[in-house]
Amino acid sequence: MTMRLPHLNLPRLLPLLVFIAVFTMAVRVPADSDTWWHLASGRYMVQEGRVPVTDPFSHTRSGMPWIDHGWLAQLLLYGVFALGEWPALALSVAALVTLAWWFVYRQCDGQPYVRAFAVV
Repeated sequence: MTMRLPHLNLPRLLPLLVFIAVFTMAVRVPADSDTWWHLASGRYMVQEGRVPVTDPFSHTRSGMPWIDHGWLAQLLLYGVFALGEWPALALSVAALVTLAWWFVYRQCDGQPYVRAFAVV
């Protein structure tokens, strides 16, 4: 006896498979040079209790005016890192990437196969 599940078909499962693939591709240790900078800046703001207005890190521009335009993201990244170090940071960044691609998928018109191809 075969059990049929009419509500489970490829057009309905395709988005799930696409976003599992996107998450899998995105989950990695985010270890480019900017990651260290953002984590250091977030740690600095937590320790000092303020957003820096002068450059506290650079040797050549130390003490010079600095606009830290990414302060909120740096605080969030450092907060995630402080909670679970690299695994938590990798999973949260992958979740954010997957969410961003989900918004792209939702904005696409057309058949599910074309939309899935565009996202992947």
